[in-house]
Amino acid sequence: MAGGSENPDSKGNFILQQGLERPAQESCPIRFSALMFQPRLLGSFILLAVILQSPAIFLVLSGILWWNVLIPA
Repeated sequence: MAGGSENPDSKGNFILQQGLERPAQESCPIRFSALMFQPRLLGSFILLAVILQSPAIFLVLSGILWWNVLIPA
């Protein structure tokens, strides 16, 4: 399957679910990519922590998660 075969409205719907306004069709891929930056970064960080099995990396990740719980805004 080609990478561009997904429903073009799925990216627009994702952006709407984040509480943003529907973007123009030409700016939708850019905004979607920007919104997916943090999950991709954290996913690779978790993968690195699992591969290295470093307690320090898991401690930093735990601190980031607790920070988001205590100060969500």
